[in-house]
Amino acid sequence: MSNLESAIKQSIDTHHLLPDKEGVVICTLSGGADSVALLTALVNLGYNCVAAHCNFHLRGEESMRDQRHAVNIAAKLGVKILLKDMDVEAFCASHNASVEMACRELRYAWFYSLKESLSAQAIAVAHNYTDNVETAMLNLMRGTGIAGICGMKWRNENGVIRPMLQCKREDIEKYLTEKGLEYITDSSNLTNDYSRNRIRHILLPAFEQTQPTALCGITQTLNNVSEQFGLYRQMLDDTKKAMTKHDGIDLHAVAAHPFAGLLLYEWFKHLGFSRKQMEDALNSRNTSGTRFYANGTMLVNNHGILAIADTQKGADDDFPFIITKHDISLFHPTKDTKVAYFDASILSSGLELKCRYWQQGDTLAPFGMKGSKKLSDIFSDAKLSIDQKSKVPLLVMGDTILWVGGIRASRHYPVTPECKEFIKVELK
Repeated sequence: MSNLESAIKQSIDTHHLLPDKEGVVICTLSGGADSVALLTALVNLGYNCVAAHCNFHLRGEESMRDQRHAVNIAAKLGVKILLKDMDVEAFCASHNASVEMACRELRYAWFYSLKESLSAQAIAVAHNYTDNVETAMLNLMRGTGIAGICGMKWRNENGVIRPMLQCKREDIEKYLTEKGLEYITDSSNLTNDYSRNRIRHILLPAFEQTQPTALCGITQTLNNVSEQFGLYRQMLDDTKKAMTKHDGIDLHAVAAHPFAGLLLYEWFKHLGFSRKQMEDALNSRNTSGTRFYANGTMLVNNHGILAIADTQKGADDDFPFIITKHDISLFHPTKDTKVAYFDASILSSGLELKCRYWQQGDTLAPFGMKGSKKLSDIFSDAKLSIDQKSKVPLLVMGDTILWVGGIRASRHYPVTPECKEFIKVELK
């Protein structure tokens, strides 16, 4: 067993990344050094791997070269490979996203769908020692909290594992040389067109020139912060238990804490509530009946006790829409407000159509209009009460709202004469 394989096995065992030796492991394979090394090591360690390669078609023939190389590597290792073509340009246009963000959203949406369809135990990605530092630097410059500078997780809640976080690039390349395996280099990684590349090519070398052990020191800092973050979360949980009363949070008890607003935000931000909403909730403690909404969840202040309310929107699997696909020759739109129509190409975007509910700040790009409009204004125009607003289903794809169910459709993916098929969305 090589040194790299030993290091990866140690990480897998220490962090319990792959408990089932027979279970399927989806191994993302770009064809670059890191991904080729990870797939090779996992296969040699006896894991049941399936390779997954995304072709974003951003670099012409080079993208096809990458795909051919990934297919060849999988064949050499005797591993099944799955391929996916991505339309990055269409995603960027419909979501107002950067190329970097589009590629990330599209590939992970596909990886998650593969994990479900293959009943895989994990999605193995080849992030290494330097990638971890780069990610922390990106988060730091964008503005983040403790979680953002903990570095990458060995395993996240979606089953993504990173067995090579302790592996350095020079060790990875040495391993591939020993195994007689070639890898390709993405030409876009050699430019400074992207934020991560500028950190890699400019910032980190400057750190190392100033202090040769800079990356080692930064990595140790990430590990320290990660451990301290665990303590922070435990203290948050303990404080929440102490301030819970009648299945809710005692706002008067919270108000006496020197970090009252931060406490509430930390407890409820995972549901989509903002810091301002939590400050407003705290300030409402001497009243009763105030409500706060986020992602279909409602918090209600009942005489100083803040609790999650039952909005009776149904279970998560009670999808309120019926979606059918039709040939364009059958397109005969009606004025029924409970029906909306979209170009069927939306189904091949790489993102799932989902339902959620209104949250503060939501906007829609209305069909037939330029610009965007706040959902709160759309609801006001429809003369909806606060309770009614919280129960209007929204058809969404990623961060984009496609239809305010029964009220207004967006201009995204319109049915045009060029369409070959369309989808019809009906409210149940």
